[in-house]
This record gives sequence, C-alpha cells and structure tokens, in this order.
Amino acid sequence: MTAVSHPLVLAAAMLSLAGAAEAQQGGQTELTAGAAYSSTRGAIGSIGLEGTNILNTGVDLGVEFRQGDEGKDARLRLRYTHELGDTRLGSDTRLIFSASHSESDWDDDSFSSSRSRLSAALAADVAPRLSLQGGLFWQHDEIDDIREATSPLILDEQGSSDAAGIELSARFGQIDRRQLPTHGEVLDLTYTASLGGDRRFQGLEVSGLWARSPAAGWVISAGFGAGAIEAKGDGPLSIHDRAFLGGRAPRGYGIGGVGPRDYVEDSYDTALGGQRYALGSVELRRDIAPQFSVGAFVDAGSVWKLDGPPLGGSGVIDDSYDLRSAAGLALYWNSPLGTLNLNVAAPLDHREHDDLSRISLNLLSSF
Repeated sequence: MTAVSHPLVLAAAMLSLAGAAEAQQGGQTELTAGAAYSSTRGAIGSIGLEGTNILNTGVDLGVEFRQGDEGKDARLRLRYTHELGDTRLGSDTRLIFSASHSESDWDDDSFSSSRSRLSAALAADVAPRLSLQGGLFWQHDEIDDIREATSPLILDEQGSSDAAGIELSARFGQIDRRQLPTHGEVLDLTYTASLGGDRRFQGLEVSGLWARSPAAGWVISAGFGAGAIEAKGDGPLSIHDRAFLGGRAPRGYGIGGVGPRDYVEDSYDTALGGQRYALGSVELRRDIAPQFSVGAFVDAGSVWKLDGPPLGGSGVIDDSYDLRSAAGLALYWNSPLGTLNLNVAAPLDHREHDDLSRISLNLLSSF
C-alpha cells in the first residue's frame, strides 16, 4: 500500500485583525479574526475573543469559531479564580472553577463530536517550588453524524456518555513562561480517576520542561511527556479518554496523526488513539529581530496499546509501540494578537499510514 499523507498546509498569507482593550481596573480583552487555507479542509475563516481577569473579576474567557469548506468547529472556555491568600494549606491559596464546551464537525473526521466539561479545584503553593491542586470534574461527550467512511470501532461509541471523578496534580520547580520559555525547569504530575458516570477510567501523566539561555539571544529548551490510561470495570477504554498525539506535538504530524489507525484504502482512515503515550522535544532558538526568533528542533513521540486485540474494518489493529520522529525549523513572531508560530518539519521515522503535516501555522496561547 502507498503511504497516506494529509498535510494540513496553511497558506503563506494569514490575515489577522486584533484589538486589545485594557479596562481601567481589569485585565486585557483581545478580539482576533483570521483566514487560512488547508489542503485537507479548504479555506478556513476564524474569529475569537480572549479575555484575562475581565473587569478585575478574576474571570478568564476564551471563545473561538472556525468554518471552512469542509466543516466547522467552536469552543468556549470560562475560568474563575477566587484568591484566598495565605491559608493553612499554603501561600497563594485559590479556588478555581472552570467550564468549557467544544464542538467539531469536519468531513475528514468522518463524524461530529462535542464535549462539555465542568471542574472545581483548590490549589496552593505549599513550598517555594511546590504547588498542589485537587478537585472534581464532570464531563459529557457525544459522537454523532457518523459518515459511511469511518471505522466500525467508532460505531460502538456513537451517542453520548458521561464521566465524573477527581483530579490531583503537583507541580515542582519554576519557569518564566510555558510558551517559549527562556529560563527554569518545571515537572508536572497529574492523576485522574473517573469514579462515576458511564465511563470509568484512571490515568497518570507526567510532563517536564527545561530551558536555559547559554548566550544573549540564544535559548535551548527541552520537554517531555508520558502517560498511561486504563479502563476500570468491564469494557474497553473509550475513544474519549484515550491519548492522541500530533498537530503541535510532535511537529510534522497531523492532529491524531501518530498512533493506531483503522485504515482501509479508498474507504476510511480513522485515528483511534491509545492507552500509552510518550513525547519528547529539543529546540535551539535564536532571536533574529525585536519581534522574531527562529528555532531548530527535533521531536519524537509514540501512542500505543488498545484493549484487545481490537478488531476494525482492516482486521486486527496494530497497536504496538513505534517511535515517530521529525526535525525541522520554527519561526516565531510576537504579533499584536499573540505569538504566531510557523513550523516546517521533515518526518524521519513514521509508519506507512501516519497522517503527516510538514507545514503548520499556530497561534500560541497560554489560557
């Protein structure tokens, strides 16, 4: 069989309009609009709104809507942080309430999906370089409008389901910023367990980020992530709870482009995710102008393991571990609407039916 490649190639020109309004006693609100072209999804237009500490209320807001020739998606995110100050739990104690909703309906996905999520958490800095957070979550997922050209494994997931449980996390270290860091190191551990609802599962994830500036204008950074998710009780782990890699990490691969797939030539090509994942990246970055920097990177990652043996339309799905990698160049522009990132990547080790994305353009956000 020939290799399948669906690179999400964005046009060289991206039209953007941004307006920022600084409230007298609050944070910043930013309106963005853009247009791009995708070889798999055609012309895409987008509009969004990002707000931080709106009117000094502690509320953060994120809204985005995108529509193209081949579909549309939308997302809404709200977060409220109530500062409690120093308590017996530690310094900078805070209550965090979050709500989000997203919908996606693209022809190349072969189905439409939606997700609603609510969470409440209590967080505190218990030591100078250690913060802990614990809370509850509820999540509602739905898969609908399944087209003929999709894996029969998705048919088993059609409809809606819920999951509810606990999330516990710890952060060690300190870094100046998560996007384009210049100095510091941080290690995150997260444990999630769904104890109620239709889906029962538990997962443990670890991620780390390290950055140093060896000389003026130069930064070297390295990051990694790994995780394991298991179903609890009868039945396999739902596609809603599996790990997916691709898109922004590792670069060079499409969204969901790494990992087990149910592929039948001239019929369907469905990413299935996996119960295990590992990811690593190293990048050397240099400033080339006041608002521009360029980097050289090497990324690697893998998603593997399904409950099984999983049987799809193509037969038994290959869910073995297989490391993918890519190398390339990245250009960063600190534009008025945020950091725009253009990546040009050459996939090195990949499977025949991986979804490759050699060129990608992203707006980096830390919401």
